[in-house]
This record gives sequence, structure tokens and C-alpha cells, in this order.
Amino acid sequence: MCKFHHPGTGLLFLFSTVWIVSMDRLPAQADFRPGYLVYNSGDTLRAWINVEKTHVCEFKLGREKKQLGPTEITGYGFENDRVFSSTVLSGRFLEVIVDGFLSLYKSDNVYYIKKSMDTLIRLEEKQGTESIHWKGILRLVLKDCIDRPEDIATMRFSESDLLKKVIAYNECKQENYIEYKNSLPSLRIRPGLGFGTGYSWFELRNGETVTVIPTKFRSLDPIPVLLLNFYSPKVQNRISIQTEIQWKRLLTSSEIEFSQPPNKILNRETMINLSFLSLPVYVKYTLPMDKKTMAFYFGFLYDILLHQKTKVLTAEYLDQTVNHTELIDPYDFTLPQFGFSTGLSYGLLLGKISLSTHLKYNFQGLTADSLLRKDGKFAYHARRSSLWNRMSLVLAIQMR
Repeated sequence: MCKFHHPGTGLLFLFSTVWIVSMDRLPAQADFRPGYLVYNSGDTLRAWINVEKTHVCEFKLGREKKQLGPTEITGYGFENDRVFSSTVLSGRFLEVIVDGFLSLYKSDNVYYIKKSMDTLIRLEEKQGTESIHWKGILRLVLKDCIDRPEDIATMRFSESDLLKKVIAYNECKQENYIEYKNSLPSLRIRPGLGFGTGYSWFELRNGETVTVIPTKFRSLDPIPVLLLNFYSPKVQNRISIQTEIQWKRLLTSSEIEFSQPPNKILNRETMINLSFLSLPVYVKYTLPMDKKTMAFYFGFLYDILLHQKTKVLTAEYLDQTVNHTELIDPYDFTLPQFGFSTGLSYGLLLGKISLSTHLKYNFQGLTADSLLRKDGKFAYHARRSSLWNRMSLVLAIQMR
């Protein structure tokens, strides 16, 4: 007979449901930032503009919120950031990446280039045989002033690669140009704090066929987290690197009871108290959503042991007598513990901060060296390893 001592695992799923439902009911706020908009008359208005909407200009004056389309204004922009124009393509706002003799524009995943006093040319990456069609167009446009035409063959269909070519062309023609996002920092860091709970399950086995000590464990423990998210506004806002510093604990015990002939009963309990400093690193992809945020991530982690305390208690029942023995620190968990982690997050944008829940699954190795007592009574000296599974739910507050 085997028993586990751990809190009810249903608590984790209860907390998950309550948090996610509660967050979905909170009043989400759009991301309004300082900017300006230009009317068709040429007048400029300073306002707070929604950075998440690009097909219309949504802005606030005080508490009043308004929307203007591409036929009502000539463009809008943000302080030291992106600029959108409705004068390039009728009925649509295009982001102006470079304005010069050769200009570069963007709308969703489509790019446009335009020479001064020339027509607008669409660049689009298509599937199949037309996947490199845009490279042929680029060769024709740049052929009068390009040092290395073969470089186009190795280009990616990305803003950074197209930006380099357009700037190089303007400089080759000795023409003036404006790169609007040039003032953006190459790197931004978004710090955050979180707190949650983690549910773990693992076995410490060595392939034995007869179980004489407890091997299966469960644990429900608190998790404080420090988050640091790194991304480049110049390159990509959706893909980022997130590092975390977590304090991770395992506090659990497990019992097993079995009989030995002729009339002996043994009750053995293993108690484990471990704490780690966990250092996960993730690649994070954030889905574009209005007023809310959802992200997926995958990465690896490394755990540093901070504290360990283990104990094996044995009660031997023979006739009317009970004999108790205690084995202190029979396990050593100082070996490096590596693993992988995946998860998703869902949250709301609240002004300059975001409030989000993070649901993660970690799977990693958990290895312990068992120590042999001098009297040889317990032969637990073999190395024992396990796949440590851990589901965690964390509520986090993070700067935007």
C-alpha cells in the first residue's frame, strides 16, 4: 500500500479557471501613446493614439475617443516612432519606413517601394514558384545603382533586409532620405513580477522490481518569479526573449507499507524538502490582439540547488513491539538539473502595464545519489533518476 501526502491537485485547476475568467471580465485598455495626426487641410493635432490599430487612426482627447479613416486625414504618427500615410495608396494607411528618392512602405506583411515621381510597386512573398518574384522586381528597381546585385539572391523578405537595400540605394544616388524608426532603441527590456503555484509529480526509481521504499511523490508549492523580456523595436515586436528567475520548492512525503514473513509489517516514509533557483530562458511569440495579449513560448531551464533535507522513517511492527529507525539525508540532489519548458500566457493591457496569467509545463531530469549507511541495513546507494513533471500557474504584472 502506498500513500502520498500532498494538497489537493484540484486547487491548481480551480485557481486557473478563476484567474482566467476574472481577467477576461476586467475592462481591458488599448495601448494609447503620444502622437499626432495631420488633417487634409494641413492642420496638425496632438493626441494620444492607439498604437495597435493601423487601418484606422483611433485617438483620445481627454476622455473622448474618436476614429478617423484614411480619407479624413493625410496621416498620423508617434513621437520618435512609426509614421503612417494615406497619400501613397488611396483608401489605406501605409507605414512609412523610409521616405526619400526611393521610399519603402509597409502594410501588414506586404511591402511597397516607390521612386520619386514613379508608380508604387508592391512586394509580396508568395508560395510556390512565385516565392522569389519580389527579388526580380527589386533587381529591376535597383539596377541603376547597386554594387552587388548577387546580394539580392540571399535577402530575406523582412523589414530589416529591405530597409538596408533602400538606404544603400538612396546613399548610392546621393539623395536625402528619412528613416523614421531610426531613433528607436535597438533593445528594450520589460521587467515584471509574478507569483503563482506549481504542481509536481515524479518518481525516484532505479529499475527495482520490488519496492521497499517510497518512490512516487507529488507536491504543490508556491512560485515567486522575476521576469525580464528582451525585444528589439527596430526588428520585431512579436518575437522576444524572456528570462526568468524563479524560487522553486519541493516539499513532499510518501509512505509505503508492506509485510515480511512470518509476521512482520514495515511502514516506511520518505520526506523530501528541496529548494532551487530556477533559470528558464524562452523564445516568446506574441499574437497580435486588440486590447488583450496572448503569447506562446518554448525554452530550456537550469536549476541550482539552494537547500536540501531528506529523511527516511521506518516503523517495524513485530508482534506487540514497534521499532522506529530514522535515516537522515539519504539522498543527495546536488547534481545539475536541466530541462525544457513550454507554455502560454493570456492577459490584458492596462495602460503602461500588462496583467497576465502564465500556464506552463516543465519536464526535466531529477537525479539523486542515494547514500549507503555504514551498517548496510538500507541498500539505497544506487543513483536514482526521474522525469520531473511540473505544471505551474503564475499571475504576473509586467511593464509594456
